[in-house]
Amino acid sequence: MTSKTSKNSCIHHLKGVELLENRCMLSASPLEVGAVYYEGTRTEEGSGIDTAPDYLYVAFQGGAENTEMSQVTIDLARYGESGRYNFIDQGQGTYGSIDFKILAGEGFEVTNYEISENGTLLTIDLSGFTAGDVLMIQWDVDEVLNPDGDLDAESTGAEFAATSNISAVFENAYYEDAIVDKIPFRDVFAEYYPDYDIAGLPNDSYTNEFSHLRSEEMQDVYTAGAFASQVQIPLPCTISGNVYEDADADKGLYDASEDTYLAKVQINLYKLNENGIYELCGTTFTDENGHYSFDVDPGTYRVLEVQPNGYKDVTSFVGTIDGTEVGTQISVNELTDIELLGGQDSIENNFSEYRTCEISGIVWLDEERNDVYDDGELLLEGVQIDLRDAAGTVIATTYTDEKGYYEFIDLMPGTYSVYEHQPTEYLNGGQQVGSEGGAILSQDLTGSIQLVSGDKGVHYDFWEYQYAQISGYVFKDGEDLKLTEGDELPENLWELYPGIREESDTPIANVTLILKDADGKEVARTTTDSKGYYVFKNVKPGNYSIYEVHPEGYKDGIDTPGSLGGSELDPDGDTLSDIEVNYGDDGVEYNFSEIRVEWTPKTPEPTPEPNPTPGGNPHLDPTPGRPNLSGGGSAPVYGNGYMPHFGMSTGLSLGGGMGGSGSSWHLGLLNGGTGAAGLAAAGAAGAGAAGAAGAAGAGAAGVGAAGANGAMSIVMNGGANANAGVNANGGIHSGAYANAFSNSLLVGNLDLSKFNPNTWEGRAISRVQQVLANGIENGLSFLYDTEFKSVRLLAGDFNGDRVDELAIFLDGFWFIDLDGNRQWDDYDLWVKLGDTGDQPVVGDWDGDGKADIGVFGRAWEGDRDMLAGEFGLPDAENERIGQFKHIPTTNKGYYYVKAHKEGVLRRDVVDHVFEFGREGDFAVAGDWNGDGVYSIGVFNNGRWTIDYDGDGRFTSADKQFTFGQKGDIPVVGKWDNSEISKVGVYRNGEWILDVEGNGEMNSSVARYRHGSGSDMPLVGDFNGSGTTDLATTNNVNSAISVETGSLIATEGGNSTRH
Repeated sequence: MTSKTSKNSCIHHLKGVELLENRCMLSASPLEVGAVYYEGTRTEEGSGIDTAPDYLYVAFQGGAENTEMSQVTIDLARYGESGRYNFIDQGQGTYGSIDFKILAGEGFEVTNYEISENGTLLTIDLSGFTAGDVLMIQWDVDEVLNPDGDLDAESTGAEFAATSNISAVFENAYYEDAIVDKIPFRDVFAEYYPDYDIAGLPNDSYTNEFSHLRSEEMQDVYTAGAFASQVQIPLPCTISGNVYEDADADKGLYDASEDTYLAKVQINLYKLNENGIYELCGTTFTDENGHYSFDVDPGTYRVLEVQPNGYKDVTSFVGTIDGTEVGTQISVNELTDIELLGGQDSIENNFSEYRTCEISGIVWLDEERNDVYDDGELLLEGVQIDLRDAAGTVIATTYTDEKGYYEFIDLMPGTYSVYEHQPTEYLNGGQQVGSEGGAILSQDLTGSIQLVSGDKGVHYDFWEYQYAQISGYVFKDGEDLKLTEGDELPENLWELYPGIREESDTPIANVTLILKDADGKEVARTTTDSKGYYVFKNVKPGNYSIYEVHPEGYKDGIDTPGSLGGSELDPDGDTLSDIEVNYGDDGVEYNFSEIRVEWTPKTPEPTPEPNPTPGGNPHLDPTPGRPNLSGGGSAPVYGNGYMPHFGMSTGLSLGGGMGGSGSSWHLGLLNGGTGAAGLAAAGAAGAGAAGAAGAAGAGAAGVGAAGANGAMSIVMNGGANANAGVNANGGIHSGAYANAFSNSLLVGNLDLSKFNPNTWEGRAISRVQQVLANGIENGLSFLYDTEFKSVRLLAGDFNGDRVDELAIFLDGFWFIDLDGNRQWDDYDLWVKLGDTGDQPVVGDWDGDGKADIGVFGRAWEGDRDMLAGEFGLPDAENERIGQFKHIPTTNKGYYYVKAHKEGVLRRDVVDHVFEFGREGDFAVAGDWNGDGVYSIGVFNNGRWTIDYDGDGRFTSADKQFTFGQKGDIPVVGKWDNSEISKVGVYRNGEWILDVEGNGEMNSSVARYRHGSGSDMPLVGDFNGSGTTDLATTNNVNSAISVETGSLIATEGGNSTRH
């Protein structure tokens, strides 16, 4: 039986006796296999008695690591032709037999054995039998002596060797199977195998110390042996891999969706020799699929890629053998220490490459401002361009050349952005995403440019615009104007001083000019030089105004908009406004002219003789006298020395053109029909005792003293003493008016044939008594005579009941539905304020909760005196609040009020006179800050100018913005039930309302559809909801009609009215 403690240490026992010493199996190559046969002891030679077992030992050494002997075959009858042969006795012998046993040692397993061919062939299958293991078999071998079948119970070594051989099969995963085939046994072992030395096998000759008879006589040696050497042939090996273009150079494995295999790339193979040096052993090239392969023997190898032209390295990948990485990367082109055993394949020894990328573009001055480079446009040199990586880090910087060209080359695939440093002498125009895509991330920054291997991104361009500039002169116009103290400026002043700059004019140096944007914010300021010249450079596109800080010692002359257009919106503020500037514009001749007045002291006049009190009918001049404003461009000169000058009309003027060269606002307080004198109590106080006497039938003509605000109460009693004259305080006897009105006389400039407030009749209302609301829900129809050119329908809360009433404006006559029944009757309100061509406006000028009226149109004679003391409206924002009523003795501006047919006719001095706006503007009014006091504004072709502080002057506190376009009609209302008025426009049946109140035409505006292109808009709170309603009027068959209804929002922000 065999006992094994390790692969390299074997102890063999025979019947409990140690036969062999411990020996170690040495690793060797080639394979060496040996077998020893031993004939057991016997009691008497030639007796035929088989008394002891025979043994066979088999072992091998050398060969490749992990080689196993998988099968052993013993053929005992190879030489049986002579009739002699050996066999394994399993009971066939005459003298009995010994049981067959395989005494397997530790570390291996006998998986099967078979004795065949009548005991002459033994086949044993083994598992785990490696170098150093010993297979020992106990058996009984007998000999057949002749063809007759005579047996010999003993088979000596010579006898065994004469007919027997051994075969063996060796297996190794990395080698072909090695077969030792039919090696004969020899009885004189050492002679045939002089180099035999296989550990674990007994010697080929030894003395048998034991015998069946225990004889003291030494017995012959009964052994035989076999020995063979076999070279193992290793299985073939391969080394292979791929070369590909890594599109994004991300050092990743091949991605079929984006990467491309490279053909004809040279690959060199090196093998490690016995001196530890790698020697070139092969060269190949990648095929059309980028693949290469080497057939090699087992060993250690190195693979080198020869860099392909036009490419740069990305990385290399260590290959795998049976799924395990084997080798080392020593560079992106070299893999080494690839150790191969027989039959192993090293695959995926890969190399990745990339082609460099580029980004380029140009920078130019876009003189055409079409965002496209046109031949001949200036290419900008020296502009700095930065290249940034995906993290936003600047990784390269370059500058444009003389052709405006820049480029970044030798770039790896990746994500980039390019940033232009804005050249200070130009204004940013734009930028363009080039051929490889990307996005405009911000001004001057184009990013998200994804470049893959070989990409050449072109036309990542930038263009600039030329800054604009505005220039002009400040000069003294002509010679000094010589006047005597107390003189008025001549009516032909504009003919004398037209404001046209000539060589003879005197420049004014050191005058400060301020450039402001559309929001009134200061952008820049400069001063005139010795030639009176100023210039604002580097001006961005936008809407601007130029303010002149008025030079001391001069009267303001005509200020002239220059080559880009504009207007003289606020003469008192020395302003040229509404200057639309575009890229590259050169606005010239924005000039401010001044007039120097030389005053001569006035010679005192003698005191006049007292005049007796005049008798007869007084001369009434109820409509202000107007200066001659046609043709010559002359205009009145106001007390502060300002002379207005207006350009041609650029917008629609409701009610007709205003004409002339100066425009003013005239506002009157109604107080529900009592005029500025107050309500009934105030009127009674003005009438005094004389009023009471008249009521008693005494016919007293006198009236009380005029109110502090200059209002005059007129009593229309028609008594016997109707022509009694005028009282001491200037109260006019009512009889004169009664006769004048009833006889339709032309009193002053007032044609009473249109309407007589005494009789409550006239051509203007000849058909008003018709039914006004039949069949029209919430509507009104009003017929009028086509003779009247300035027919306007307005709305306002004239009686303070929080519901707006209608008002009709006809050539200066106001017919106000005071009782709110939507028809003209004896209980309504008549007012005379304005004239043909004036624009009517409605607003609460004093914050009493009741609507007042006003007109915007040609300036009146005497306006200059009113302007001199005008402090504006009692608005919370007005810092000029003071005396809100200024009545110079020379004033000729009056308006007339009569509430009810039987009421009192009152005359009042116009309460406020403003210079704000120009001919061609639309007049508007609103409560811009929610304090309850309305103030004025103008609209022209989408441009709004709001007198935010209510002082009647255009100042930095006011607001300008654009909401609308040319041809729009402005509307003002409280669209959202707030206290603040907001703007809107009416455009061919569409209402566009600034519900957010930000003055911006953006997605937040509300749009409604109500009306048509021939209609005119009308706004008012007709149901007392606190929210302004929308209505339209139309002029069909000499009629004005209005329909109101609720707003119904429609998809897309539009609405209809029902």
